[in-house]
Amino acid sequence: MNANKKAPYTPLKVSKKVIKEALITEQPKRGVLYELLMLEAVKIGKSEITGAMEVSGVFQKSDEPNANRRVYPSEYLNREFKRLKEACKARSLFGELDHPWFPDEGEAAIVHAKETSHIITDLWNEGSIYYGKLELLDTPNGLIAQEIISKKCQIGVSSRSLGGVRQGANGFSYVDDTLKILTWDIVIGPSVVESKLQEVRALKEWQELSASILKEQDSQAKDDIRKDIRTIIRDQILG
Repeated sequence: MNANKKAPYTPLKVSKKVIKEALITEQPKRGVLYELLMLEAVKIGKSEITGAMEVSGVFQKSDEPNANRRVYPSEYLNREFKRLKEACKARSLFGELDHPWFPDEGEAAIVHAKETSHIITDLWNEGSIYYGKLELLDTPNGLIAQEIISKKCQIGVSSRSLGGVRQGANGFSYVDDTLKILTWDIVIGPSVVESKLQEVRALKEWQELSASILKEQDSQAKDDIRKDIRTIIRDQILG
């Protein structure tokens, strides 16, 4: 064999698991997860079924950090949205007004009838952006929400979930495959706008970290790496 002959280039294959493991520094911690997201791309209309006020917009995002610096992998959100679509069809996925806080997982799984404000009637995604549609009820809390929305006030949606979280580098963390989304609640107040500002800051740091990780890769493999950058970042952050 010619000693000067270069070995054929083999593209660097990086799985989502590899990136995730590279960034993990602690074992998963299970508990109740709340993620407040300022409702974006809002559309207000009327239900074709009941004539009630409907609101739709962005409910969740995958593969990038939210305001709490948590990353929700797309495979888990896809699974949960598919599961909950059945509840949407049955008009059985209810949410509450305000940001409830529960002492344990059992209590978090309960949506109290007297606190309900809306029904979530549809869920779908376009790439890494996950949308939802909710119908406002004529309950006391639902009427309050309708009044707030009709006055064009900013509202947010807060996902209520159970699941494990693995802490990683730079304060980022990843939700693991035990994720179980329970519902989305309507939230108002200064925390809604603040959550958006925190999300923007976290995303900027995330993008800088992504660029740094890419620079450390073999130049020959950059094209392959860029195709799966989310996976690479996850493994690097989680260590």
